[in-house]
Amino acid sequence: MIWVNSAISQNSRTLNVGLQDGGPAGLVYGFLFAWLGWQVFCAWQADLAAVFYLGGIIIQGLLVLNYPDYDFQRWHGTLLFWAITIVAIVFNTLLVKFLPWIEASICVIHCLGFFVVLIPLVHLGDKVSAHDVFAQYLSLGNYSPGLSWFVGLISTVFGFMAADGGIHLSEEVRNARKVVPSSLMLSVFINGLLGFGFLIGFLFVIGNVPDALNTETGFVFVGVFKQALHSTRFATGFVALFFILFVACAIAVLAATSRVTWALARDDALPGSSWIKKV
Repeated sequence: MIWVNSAISQNSRTLNVGLQDGGPAGLVYGFLFAWLGWQVFCAWQADLAAVFYLGGIIIQGLLVLNYPDYDFQRWHGTLLFWAITIVAIVFNTLLVKFLPWIEASICVIHCLGFFVVLIPLVHLGDKVSAHDVFAQYLSLGNYSPGLSWFVGLISTVFGFMAADGGIHLSEEVRNARKVVPSSLMLSVFINGLLGFGFLIGFLFVIGNVPDALNTETGFVFVGVFKQALHSTRFATGFVALFFILFVACAIAVLAATSRVTWALARDDALPGSSWIKKV
C-alpha cells in the first residue's frame, strides 16, 4: 500500500506538470483529454456519486459504532446519499457566494485535522513492527500477487481523484494563469504528503489485518480508530471530522462536475446540450 501510494502520487504530479507547462507535454496531455472528453465527463460523474455515497454511509458506520443493535439497511444509506446530495446542491446554488470561504476553512481543517487525528492515534495505539508495515505483502482476495497489486491501485487512485478540479473552474478564477497551476501542484503535494504520512501511521496501528477488514461498521478506519484509541467517544469524534471533510468534498466535486458538464454542453458534445448550456 505504501509503495503504491508513492507511485500514484508521483504520477499525479507528472500529469499536472504536463498540463500546466504547455509545450510537447501539454500538447500530448491536451490531445488525450480532447479525445477522452466523454471519459473525463463520466469519471467526474462517477466521482461525484462515490463521494455522495461515502458521505452518506459513513453516518451508518457511526451508528453501528455507537449503537451495536442498529439494523444496518441499504435503503438507509440511499436516503443519506440523497441528504448529502441536497446539502451539496444548496451550497452550490443558494449559498454559492459563501463557497470560497467554505473551501478555505475546510483546507485549514484538513491540514490541522491531520495532526489532531494522527498524533493520538499513533501515541495510544498498539503498534506492529516496521517489517509488517514496509515489507509484508498480503493478498487476501484469492488473486495472484500482480493482480492484487493492480486491484489495490483503486483505493490509492481514489485519493488523488479530482486533482484537475482547478482546471474546470479556471474561467471563474482571478489570475487563472498563475493560480490554477499553483493549485494543481499544491493540491497533489499537500494531499500526497499528508496522505502518505497518515497511511504510515495508520498501518502501524492497524493490528490484525483480517480483523480490521471484517469490521461491523463497514469502514476499516472506524474500527481501527476504536481499537487504537480504546474509546468509542474519541473514535466517534475523529470519524465525525472525516464526515465533515466528506461533505466538503461533495460540495467541491459538485462544483467541478457541473463545470465539466456545462463546458461539454457548450461545445454541443452532450445530449440535451441546447438546454444545459443555457444554465
